[in-house]
Amino acid sequence: MILCIKTSTSIKEFNSNSFLVTQNDDEIEILENHEDIIYVIKNGIVKINNEEINIKDGILQIVNNKASILC
Repeated sequence: MILCIKTSTSIKEFNSNSFLVTQNDDEIEILENHEDIIYVIKNGIVKINNEEINIKDGILQIVNNKASILC
């Protein structure tokens, strides 16, 4: 699965079988072939490939096994 994180100034792409989104007491793990969803991220952390990326405000969208976070 490819995860693309888009901000107003940059685009960063990752290739991974899974990633984790954590915010407050909520946690969601995204695996390959995950169902299509839209998920709002507020003050969250995305963990992928041993990296942690802070997301202040964003929207996670998964469509056809492609994930994007717009923030």
